[in-house]
Amino acid sequence: MLTAWLDVKSTSLVRTEATRQVRGSRSGSRRPSGDYRRTGGILFPHLVEVRAAGRPQVLRVVVDKVEVNPPMSDARFAPPA
Repeated sequence: MLTAWLDVKSTSLVRTEATRQVRGSRSGSRRPSGDYRRTGGILFPHLVEVRAAGRPQVLRVVVDKVEVNPPMSDARFAPPA
């Protein structure tokens, strides 16, 4: 099950909570998002944290830069030789 919280004014995703089966038992996680910045007319979170229920560790992802539709060569998507 997934539950999402949205900011009323910006409609940005503020937090998600999910539960799932892992090796036969229920496991939960919580992912707050924040530090939204507008790039190319779109709001992107620049901070996402992942917390597993019952565990002290926190995975913190900090985004330095977002590029919207940067130019890319078709060769980048070619299969390896």
